[in-house]
Amino acid sequence: MEGKTLESLLKKSSVEPDLLTIEATVASGLESVAEGECHEIFGEATETSVERGRVYFNIHRNVLREVFHMRSIDNVYIIVYEKKCDFQFDKEEDMLILFKCYFEIDWKKPISIWQEVYKYTGNVYPTKEEYNCSKRIYDAINLSNPKKCKIMREKMKASASESEDDVEKTAGVVKEVEKTQENFSQDSNDVGEKENVDTKKEPEVLTGDENSPAESKITIPKFRVSSKRVGVHAFSSEDVAKTYGSLIQEAFFWIVDLTEFDMEIVANITDFDFIVSISLTKSSLHRRNLTAFGLTSLRATICYGLLKLALPKPGDIVIDPLAGSGSIPIEGAAAFSKSFVLAGDLQEAACGLIKKNVDNFDCRKKLPLDVLKWDTANLPLRTSSIDVIVTDMPFGKRSGSKASNKVLYPNALKEFGRILRNGSGRAVLLTADRRSLELAYNQTKQLWNVAERRLVNVGGIKALVFILRRAL
Repeated sequence: MEGKTLESLLKKSSVEPDLLTIEATVASGLESVAEGECHEIFGEATETSVERGRVYFNIHRNVLREVFHMRSIDNVYIIVYEKKCDFQFDKEEDMLILFKCYFEIDWKKPISIWQEVYKYTGNVYPTKEEYNCSKRIYDAINLSNPKKCKIMREKMKASASESEDDVEKTAGVVKEVEKTQENFSQDSNDVGEKENVDTKKEPEVLTGDENSPAESKITIPKFRVSSKRVGVHAFSSEDVAKTYGSLIQEAFFWIVDLTEFDMEIVANITDFDFIVSISLTKSSLHRRNLTAFGLTSLRATICYGLLKLALPKPGDIVIDPLAGSGSIPIEGAAAFSKSFVLAGDLQEAACGLIKKNVDNFDCRKKLPLDVLKWDTANLPLRTSSIDVIVTDMPFGKRSGSKASNKVLYPNALKEFGRILRNGSGRAVLLTADRRSLELAYNQTKQLWNVAERRLVNVGGIKALVFILRRAL
């Protein structure tokens, strides 16, 4: 279906209590794979919006758990707020715009979703007394932690050295939104007081027994605000993070913790777009499959994207002839279990890594995968016997060299052309050594039809994905 804008997705979810606008990050260049997976899992009618490195989509609250089973995405966020801002390239004016945006945000639904995902049982709407109690415990814990104690001293030092001019400028901006802020703070307190009245209980503070860790007595969220900017602005990312961190702390009485936080709130700013979200993943979803890593192990999410571009079908034989530590074949065997996967490498050490990762994979699952030691230029496979090749070619940086690639690549493409089925065989090749691959293709072009070339960001490196189909 036709793609939507984030603005239209959020407008719809803001008026439907159980509809959520989700942001999922993905390696740049593989956004279409993530969008396609959204439609596969949640239905073709799922409304999506694609931007560089991310996919936005609307889903019903009761299928949120399925998002974390997606194989193409790295991190997941729930969108809280989005607005087109007319920045004036004046720090004071622009920070005032962002101040005013804050008071338009409705936090209730995204906070409840965060509670649900993390199974957080603390009090997200504490009173000031509950905050003070937990903060005293938090400070006592940090004073016994040398690393945290150092951070606290640095924060106090930075705060004390703030210039009088900056204080006056900030005060001027704050006055203009003071009334709005007071109203908002009152509303937040009313929510907390109402909950206490409705339950007819005194605010509960967990104390535990004498031997329980002090951390268990902190009953309110610890949070941090992160800010990411793209483009030119009069303010810095730190300005936004500090401002929003202060506003949120004053409104909700949560504890600011930049390292061991329960909740991360993210403010993304492009040239004129301002987006606020809450992270729903503590670590990237690409951290799966491997326990033993090589120098060039690919993220599982990128591996899935490459495999998906090859369109493997049930019964297909899929190979990775330069398998390294096994990132691609293991993801292929896990995600496309009705295909059969072969993994191989010339290096004995690499084959050992693959076998170790296969052995350490979920013991409840038998992977349709075999490992062989072979030479890519002389594969022990029958002519026209393989359906799909997906491989990460040596970039010529941490693995191999560009000089050796000039020999390896043409030989590999000739051998790939030999073993792939005529007319239907597909090869998806990833490399940052684009020149060597283009030269190798030109030397073997009679074997291939080029389906597509696309650039993909691999750990900050602009790599080329070459999608080839075996000619008749």
